[in-house]
Amino acid sequence: MDHNDLISTEVWRDVPIDTLYHYQASTLGRIRKVLPDGKYIMLKPTQDEKSNTITVTLRLPNDRKIKKCVLTIIGETFLGKKEGYKFYLKNKIKTDARLCNIGCATASEISKMANKSKRKTIFKIDNQGNVVEIYTDTRDCARKSFFSQQAIASRCAGNRKSIFANDGYAYCYEDNTKYMKEIYKHIGVEMPC
Repeated sequence: MDHNDLISTEVWRDVPIDTLYHYQASTLGRIRKVLPDGKYIMLKPTQDEKSNTITVTLRLPNDRKIKKCVLTIIGETFLGKKEGYKFYLKNKIKTDARLCNIGCATASEISKMANKSKRKTIFKIDNQGNVVEIYTDTRDCARKSFFSQQAIASRCAGNRKSIFANDGYAYCYEDNTKYMKEIYKHIGVEMPC
């Protein structure tokens, strides 16, 4: 059976965790407890408020209950445990622990992916309404314009008294059309489409 078969159909495998009962995980992100007579009970996932993850409760050999992250169970069952790597959800939907939605990367790689998705493009606008520079995010803009990231973020959100910064330019997030209209109204020119 190849990887494509695992994605298109539901395949069950034994969970590689030492537990009191026999548990299985599926490629569709489900966990079940297998009973001695061959029947099974589907485990109900819940959101763990502390870790902000979706978990199921398993019983350890000493009959103690533990909450285990569904993402981790599916990842370890089908992809194996890899030292120094963590599993993550590609589409960032916590309840979607299907095998096709699970990726594996180092903690720093996951952090970079998370920060990249939070980036907002910034426009630097002169006093005639021309966009003179475009920055990928607040860090890039702060580094090149010699302001702090916080000052840039505050300015782009429209939280400053004056529209223009000390360098004579206005800064605005690309998707902040309300503030961009305010900038162009202040300048006295029509906002480009």
